[in-house]
Amino acid sequence: MVAGLVCLWLVGVFAHQVAEAATAADQADAMRLRNAAVASEIDSLQAELKLIQQPAFVDFTARGYMLGSAREIPFTIDPNAPPLASDAPGSAGIKPPVAPAPVSPLESWLQVLFGSQ
Repeated sequence: MVAGLVCLWLVGVFAHQVAEAATAADQADAMRLRNAAVASEIDSLQAELKLIQQPAFVDFTARGYMLGSAREIPFTIDPNAPPLASDAPGSAGIKPPVAPAPVSPLESWLQVLFGSQ
């Protein structure tokens, strides 16, 4: 009877150790995933740091604070200004003329005989 209890106790201790090892393995996998995500974020932040340290970016950002060169004339657009007309120069509303789609000879004869649809 005592030997049976000792065997049950040993099996219980072994099962507990196996469960702890599985939990530790799961935690290690989660840490690996977090480390990969952090490494990716660090790479993107380093790339952004390289970008914002370039003189062109610094100049562009400085212009937003009216700190451009002495030859530049700062200006702003009045927020109450009316919107541009749809046909204003440089407007996205002006579309280049579209060339008609090529029509096969059969379709042109059908249009002549029966009219366009």
